[in-house]
Amino acid sequence: MGKIHKKQISFELIKAQRALQSYEGTSQGRSLLILVSGVAFSEKVTAVKQLRTLLDPHGLSIVANQVKHLNADVPFWQQYVEKIPQEGEIVVLLGHWYDQLLASSVHDQMKPSEFQQALQHMLDFETYLKNQRVDVMHFWFDVSWSQLKKRSLAIDPLALEIQQHYGVDWLSKKQYQKAQQLRQLFTQNWIHVTADDPAPALSFAQHILYTCQHSGLPQHHTSHFESVAVSPRLNVTQQAPLDREQYEQTRLKLTEQFSTLLKQQQRRVVLVFEGMDAAGKGGAIERVIEGLDPLEYGIHSVAAPKKHELQRPYLWRFWRNLNQKKLTIFDRSWYGRVLVERVEQITPVALWQKGYEEINQFEQDLVQHNTLVVKFWLAIDIKEQGKRFKSRASTPSKQFKITAEDWRNREKWTDYLQAASDMLAYTDHTHAPWYVIATNDKRRARLEVLRALIEQMTTTAEEL
Repeated sequence: MGKIHKKQISFELIKAQRALQSYEGTSQGRSLLILVSGVAFSEKVTAVKQLRTLLDPHGLSIVANQVKHLNADVPFWQQYVEKIPQEGEIVVLLGHWYDQLLASSVHDQMKPSEFQQALQHMLDFETYLKNQRVDVMHFWFDVSWSQLKKRSLAIDPLALEIQQHYGVDWLSKKQYQKAQQLRQLFTQNWIHVTADDPAPALSFAQHILYTCQHSGLPQHHTSHFESVAVSPRLNVTQQAPLDREQYEQTRLKLTEQFSTLLKQQQRRVVLVFEGMDAAGKGGAIERVIEGLDPLEYGIHSVAAPKKHELQRPYLWRFWRNLNQKKLTIFDRSWYGRVLVERVEQITPVALWQKGYEEINQFEQDLVQHNTLVVKFWLAIDIKEQGKRFKSRASTPSKQFKITAEDWRNREKWTDYLQAASDMLAYTDHTHAPWYVIATNDKRRARLEVLRALIEQMTTTAEEL
């Protein structure tokens, strides 16, 4: 690479990088994720290291991951969540999901049908990233078998050992041939850098420069969407308050049963609680965890996104809260996209309508990776909400729960009912069901939540 040429491309790259950063936090904001794969000793590492000298290191992250086989119990993207770039950033991944796919297949850990299914999940995931203004580039650095053998003779033994961490033993002719055959199934549209390229690092940088200069914002096509009639499931039936003694006896029995079932579960469990303000989500959650040790669960109370969360894909802040504990509970959730963001007109129509499909895909991915997803909508009527608001306002220990915004939202009660009805219509599925708990009696609501959980855990366990 000539000095003048190198200086020129560095100047242009930094200029493009500055432009990328200048749009951070605006409607034009986007980021760049670069996935680098290829045969060992094919200049891919050299090209990535050279890129760091051509760009401003601030805003550039180069991450090398040890490649492990895909885990049937964990979505492939989960280990990469923190590596997804925020607006204005460029992230280069050496060792990523395609390398995992390749390694798992080369080592006969996957059937052909499983390979295709995993590949489709990866393509769908990247489509989502692109729709969320994360540009994704793919590079394959290639070397023929004869060239590889020749190069390996001059490689330090320790470097040979390090290459094993990328999942494929490229110096095994059998693995080389199998990997080359398999990668043809997903690298057709990738950028290829070959050993015949006189300046592979420069070629790599030029392709990145071109993408930075010419990539446009995603076009959001309006999804097919029609509002449904307000669901009768949201109607509250008036019932006499449950006797306290009867409630306490039943609650203790159900919490004990749920605790036992959770310990016996071979799957992780994700619970979502949504509902009108003051519908009793917090109280229901307290009864769910009553018989559990904190080591068994994690609870995430979701509020408006922070600045750094707004600069990443919408689902990112929920991905990162899917911990490895047996039970994860969301007090409000990703459904804010089609509820509050819709009603308050925070999000463009095309985006929240697309949200149903994206949410369904996300939950389907969890279910296919050994996770039970159960969702609750707690419904009360507007008169009961008013009573609970006044009680909160007059109780010092509960005043933090009530704000002027809560009172204002009552004016949009019918809008929220419509949004909830559409949500149920588009996202209530057997694999990730909605349980609507419609009652003004807090005790009944808490017991119904526990019964529904026990029913779901028992029924689905029998289907495994």
